Amino acid sequence: MKKLAEKRWFWPALTIVWMAVIFLHSLQPGDVSAAESGWVLALLRKIVPEISELFVRKAAHFCEFFILGCLLWKTHKKRRRPWLPALAGGLLTAMADEGIQRFVPERSGEIKDVLLDFAGVCLAVLINGLINERRAHDRG
Repeated sequence: MKKLAEKRWFWPALTIVWMAVIFLHSLQPGDVSAAESGWVLALLRKIVPEISELFVRKAAHFCEFFILGCLLWKTHKKRRRPWLPALAGGLLTAMADEGIQRFVPERSGEIKDVLLDFAGVCLAVLINGLINERRAHDRG
């Protein structure tokens, strides 16, 4: 019996679920989003007292899209050029995410956030691509 992660539908399904998580976060009004960031900020300030709310919020953007980039890579890794649909999917998701925020109270859609989100996807795709190349080199 195949492991769950080896089933053909697993990675695309997990990617869609993660995109839903991203979009649901974007649908939160500004005060709810700030409260969510606030408890993370309070926790992190116990370790790094100087950390700013802006840094935590931007790091969260980067991290959630880094995860998306990894999932998109896993979804498309058997293709000839997996980086292409992974990057395209990440960019489209980042654009949609910021577009959603333009219509949510106390939120705004920012081009710089699209770039930050896409940077997270790019780093994930780069790392996964390098790992893939290394494994292919080691196999022969």
